[in-house]
Amino acid sequence: MGETLTMSRFVRPDVIVLPLPSGGDTVSLKKRLTTGENRAMYARMYKSGVTPWTLDPSATLVSQVAAYLADWTLVDDSGVKVEIRGKSPEEITEILDALDPDSFTEIKDLVLVHIEVQDALREDEKKTDTGTKEPSVT
Repeated sequence: MGETLTMSRFVRPDVIVLPLPSGGDTVSLKKRLTTGENRAMYARMYKSGVTPWTLDPSATLVSQVAAYLADWTLVDDSGVKVEIRGKSPEEITEILDALDPDSFTEIKDLVLVHIEVQDALREDEKKTDTGTKEPSVT
């Protein structure tokens, strides 16, 4: 019989710190979302109280950014770091809405590339899985 892999099916709270392309600041992005974080992200993309469910185009990208953004080094006009660590996605969205459009676009683009890279890495891991998994007997 083959070797049984014991990998947790739970998402680890790992973050990746990435520099913003314009330099000087960094963002910490969640490596992966949990099922609950993913479901909540998609729920924020729809207009509330509207039946049938209607996608809100203005909320789609900011929902993704708010879901993945764990921390950053951005400061306000007085040089004080704008805290987002531990804030809810709704609170982070309010803070993101106060950014200048170019800064938001830079962060959004970095998040979208991050999502693509992480998805590709997980697909590669699935393809190169060297352990054998025994089928369940029912």
